[in-house]
Amino acid sequence: PSEDSEDSGSDGLKVQFTDTDGDVVLLRVEDDHVAEYVNGEPELERVERFEIDMEKRIYHDDSGEGRFEDAEDIKEIDVKVKELFAEASRAALTKPKRVKNYTKPNILLLGPTGSGKTYLLRNLADLIGVPFVKADATKFTETGYVGRDADEVMSELLQAADGDVELAQVGIVYVDEIDKVCSEGAGRTSSFRRATQSTFLKLMEDTEVTVGSQGPRLVLGGLGGDKGTKMSTRHVLFVFSGAFSQLDEKLKEDHIRDMKGFGFTAENGGKPEDVKSMLHKADTEELVKAGMEREFVGRLPVRVALQALSDEDLFQVLTTAEDGATSQLVDDFRRYGIELRFTEEALRTVAKKAATEGTGARAL
Repeated sequence: PSEDSEDSGSDGLKVQFTDTDGDVVLLRVEDDHVAEYVNGEPELERVERFEIDMEKRIYHDDSGEGRFEDAEDIKEIDVKVKELFAEASRAALTKPKRVKNYTKPNILLLGPTGSGKTYLLRNLADLIGVPFVKADATKFTETGYVGRDADEVMSELLQAADGDVELAQVGIVYVDEIDKVCSEGAGRTSSFRRATQSTFLKLMEDTEVTVGSQGPRLVLGGLGGDKGTKMSTRHVLFVFSGAFSQLDEKLKEDHIRDMKGFGFTAENGGKPEDVKSMLHKADTEELVKAGMEREFVGRLPVRVALQALSDEDLFQVLTTAEDGATSQLVDDFRRYGIELRFTEEALRTVAKKAATEGTGARAL
């Protein structure tokens, strides 16, 4: 297999091998897909699948199957083919299709603490292979606070992409605690609230910012200066999240009042603490009343509400989560030569106790 085979018209990755019919098969990345050539002639313009049976030394693709020559190192070929498809997928991400009047579906995540908001987004970024940056909304103001400015998240995104500008421009920026900067109190005023939210407005649409050439800081103002790296936010996905506990309590009370109007009594769940989260009922007006600027809400067309984790959910976390609390404890005890085992009854007891603390999976 070769990634440097001479073949005119292609600068992408390529893999070449010979099968038992004497055909020379060439796979190479072209733009955002893998193409296949046989004896120099086009065979498949776009290869959707290329599978290798290591034991039988047979390959399968969209046009049929073939057998590798005995001299071919199929393990190396398998590795290189996977690299080809990974590169093609990455190219598709970094060159998104341009859609007329494209509206980016930025997301608002609402849910109690410990319900998995950050975990969900971090794993999503890993699954699709894009850089991920998490920021705390309370650390930003209109002019920057403790040396931080909202534009700086683009610099951090570029670092997460190892300097790959194209990849950074399709990354995910996750801003937590947005509900904290929406509410007044604790020294926050309405002007503070508006200014803090306005820092993200320019980034959430098609804006070009300039990352400073020295250190992780951005050139403040974004559009000025020739130094540094220019980045577009057009295809960067912005996800804002918060617990919105006060809004949730209000929605619960409204729900209880409505239920009583239909003849339900307190015995049917007449206390706010007996009602599950009602954040999925939060519409634009409710969010504006909670302190979010209407212009800000309008740039978050996708809204997802997460429920608090139940006893059963927490039990599943204990028994099925990779690198969870139980597996870490087992590893800790193993270092001392002790084999640690958990009974189902013990784990369910832990899950039930954790649920009463109201902090979600963190309580485990």
